Amino acid sequence: MEPLISIVTVSFNSEKTIRQTIESVLNQTYTNIEYNIVDGASTDKTVEIATQYKDDFEAKGIKYIITSEKDKGIYDAMNKGMDRATGSWIIFMNAGDTFCDNEVIKNIFGYNDLSDYSVIYGDCYVSKLNQLQYLKASNMK
Repeated sequence: MEPLISIVTVSFNSEKTIRQTIESVLNQTYTNIEYNIVDGASTDKTVEIATQYKDDFEAKGIKYIITSEKDKGIYDAMNKGMDRATGSWIIFMNAGDTFCDNEVIKNIFGYNDLSDYSVIYGDCYVSKLNQLQYLKASNMK
């Protein structure tokens, strides 16, 4: 059986970036996911935008949870997301983050026995000064 993957997105006033993150999760071909958006009581349209995707996630059989409440900062929000997660693995994606393609979760969790691992990390793209940089996991500092 494929493991349940919990994805946690923390956000605060992220109306400009939350949509791309939500759609990146929604478009994954692996669907044994629960998606938790932990919002820090945004005063913009972040929660309104996130709520628009509820039916799309439900149609794919993905549990979709949005909470919006004051927190003590990003790490408090991440801890709340971790406490609410019920999956075997947790992926943290901040508002604005995206998967590099629609098969990422399937390629990692759909084909591999990862029972001997407690942390998984990999290459990533980082946007700095409007330029996309590719960072190999072995070179991250």
